[in-house]
Amino acid sequence: MKSYTVDEIRTYLLSQDSRGDIMYNLSEENIDEALEQEGIEPETGEYYEIR
Repeated sequence: MKSYTVDEIRTYLLSQDSRGDIMYNLSEENIDEALEQEGIEPETGEYYEIR
């Protein structure tokens, strides 16, 4: 089981359309996907440039 920072969870929450989606879609894969869409490396929390 992975652990995430508050900022990483916040990024996931803001990527969802509704509260129902937050709970329905909650998984490590979806959190990592939301981070990647924002240009954040899921493993390190480092920002990178999206091209």
